[in-house]
Amino acid sequence: MRKSTKLLAACFSVAAIAAAAGIIYLNAQETGKKFACIFEDGKLVHKIDLTQVTRAYTIELEGNIVFVEKGQISIIEADCPDKLCIKQGAIENGARPIVCLPNNVVIKLTDDETDVDLTTGA
Repeated sequence: MRKSTKLLAACFSVAAIAAAAGIIYLNAQETGKKFACIFEDGKLVHKIDLTQVTRAYTIELEGNIVFVEKGQISIIEADCPDKLCIKQGAIENGARPIVCLPNNVVIKLTDDETDVDLTTGA
């Protein structure tokens, strides 16, 4: 193997390790308060402080049932054909939202003070 090929392989390896470390960091990132914002058709329909939940409960939406627990939220039933929103599981940090495209439902975690996405700042 040529020296330039080894150098290129090393650069790609370092980039891959850095990307994996970033993903792990974002998934482990915690903030003091976590609010789950549930949007239907782009409109905020529920905002829940997940740190204050004392008993698990469900919320019925048009085509989806959302399960709320202390510190996390998930979709447990959906009438969409692929059910990807259910397969995604519960979210407990702002690293990724839950999205059900057929039913136009998005659940994302935000900081209570700024109402900003915990990961992207948007």
